Amino acid sequence: MNWFGYIIAYLIGGVSGCLTVGLFCGASKIELMNELERLRARQEPAE
Repeated sequence: MNWFGYIIAYLIGGVSGCLTVGLFCGASKIELMNELERLRARQEPAE
């Protein structure tokens, strides 16, 4: 996924875009943080 493109589109959408997909934006941020945590855990050597 191209998160930079998503962020740019999000910024271009502005306030109206955030209001339209407010819940989706919140869920996407949570999913993004979860994915980053998974990648970070995957990079660390398993003990």
